[in-house]
Amino acid sequence: MSWEQFTKVTAPKVAGTWNLHKLTKDIPLDFFVCFSSLVSMLGSPGQSNYAAANAFMDAVAQYRQNLGLPGVSINWGPWANIGLAARMGAQQQSRIESQGLQGIQSEQGLQALEEVLATQEPQIGIFNIDWSHLLSQLGAATPPFLSEIASQHPLKGANQGPKQQEFIEELKVATTEQRQSSIVDYLLGIVAKVLRLSKSDLPDPEEGFFNLGMDSLMALDFGRMIQTDLGITLSSTSTFEYPNIQTLAEYLEGGLLCPQLLLLSIQIFRL
Repeated sequence: MSWEQFTKVTAPKVAGTWNLHKLTKDIPLDFFVCFSSLVSMLGSPGQSNYAAANAFMDAVAQYRQNLGLPGVSINWGPWANIGLAARMGAQQQSRIESQGLQGIQSEQGLQALEEVLATQEPQIGIFNIDWSHLLSQLGAATPPFLSEIASQHPLKGANQGPKQQEFIEELKVATTEQRQSSIVDYLLGIVAKVLRLSKSDLPDPEEGFFNLGMDSLMALDFGRMIQTDLGITLSSTSTFEYPNIQTLAEYLEGGLLCPQLLLLSIQIFRL
């Protein structure tokens, strides 16, 4: 991401919020409400600029309260029928839902807004989320600040997918050809989930991820699924070193049999 791309997104919220603060700090306001985003709380692949812009709004609300001024920042999740998420394409909306997020209905959002305005909290998140589903998607990448929530929500699908040890044991006793076939089949299944392909539309293992229509966000989903299924930690460094299922399977074969050698960069595109 270039500096121009970064500032194009951050400038409106950063400059706008700070200018409003400066222009109103000597006015006895009843409310100073920032509409921030869930993204600054939980992050979102490829949206560091958007996360930073909203984090600035969160910080300004806290700063104003420290000065004895009114200020609250609301970290909204996606709304069902208005806003940025509502204008997204079907594929993008499907990706959001796959992370356990559902749209906030207008009536719910307005009621929540009324409740927020009656509090003195500087920052409040409002979103319709299935924590068990989200935590299952994050797997080993679950951030520490979600540990308390994780302890209260059992992971969905925890007993689904290939068991790490069982899968590895199968690979150990298989022939080289069988090992490659098993890993390729597994990766084909993950690619099909990410790209939402039917079994009849499974790609050629030597077809490049880019040619299949996988973008950087999909690549991150792809990596998280492998990480969750196999219990391995994957690096998030961008690379083209393993550009298709076949070459990735060959690398994974050695990594799964010798985990200490596994240092995999699973993103396919540079951000």
